[in-house]
Amino acid sequence: MIAADAVWEARCLEYQVSGIPAEKRLEAWQHFLSVDSAVVSPPRPEDFVAAAVNVHSIVRDDCERLTSEVLGGVRTQQELCGLLGMLCVPSGGGRPTFPYSSELRDLVTPPLLLGFPLPAVYMLVVVVQQKFLLKPLSLHAEDPSGTQCVTQPTQPLCTILRLLLQYHDPALCLHLDTHRVAPAVLWAPWGPRLFVGQAGPALVVPIWDHLFLGRDPSQSCFLGLALLTSHRESLLAISDPEALLSALQGLRLPDGAAVTACIDLAGFLFR
Repeated sequence: MIAADAVWEARCLEYQVSGIPAEKRLEAWQHFLSVDSAVVSPPRPEDFVAAAVNVHSIVRDDCERLTSEVLGGVRTQQELCGLLGMLCVPSGGGRPTFPYSSELRDLVTPPLLLGFPLPAVYMLVVVVQQKFLLKPLSLHAEDPSGTQCVTQPTQPLCTILRLLLQYHDPALCLHLDTHRVAPAVLWAPWGPRLFVGQAGPALVVPIWDHLFLGRDPSQSCFLGLALLTSHRESLLAISDPEALLSALQGLRLPDGAAVTACIDLAGFLFR
């Protein structure tokens, strides 16, 4: 076990320098997200067939559009319906379910485009939801009796982003505060989607590599900080509150160079 951990730590350092090879990405994501230790078991392939029957017509219509417009025929409508059905339709047995949303649709598209098997995509999305999106950051401390470890909740990620912005770019932070941009509003365009909306499902893969290798949900705050500060001049020039919100929602990483620059700046800020 110790030898295996040492091998993965060496791989982590290698991947941080040279990137994760495409053929190793699924294995790497599963390891660094600790998918094997998840409390839920991977579904069987036939489970997705059954789940596809039970999805709402709205979900089915969305799947038809996504299959043609986003997935480009890489995956079938039936596969997408089955995956979203497994994630959203309660079935008992302790399997977690999530509200159907555009954020969830965005989260499933990168691993689907990468060609990962449906059970692996399901497990990745469940663990990403649990590690990065649904739970606040926590710190562990000994209880007064010294007999057990208790969890002390800290600030949500959106508040951490706001504090980081105040420290690194107080002028931009004041500008957003003056125009009543709350931390949750600031976080909403990219946090729940893990930047899929900013980079797109193909270009976001290096961002996910960066987040999963780091194994620290707070790194998404530094990516958000890098995105904001790289657009600071255009944001500071906007005085209309509605236009400012629209600009924040429209921040994009249009190409691979912009994605790389954002990751590099986030890594610099994190250190």
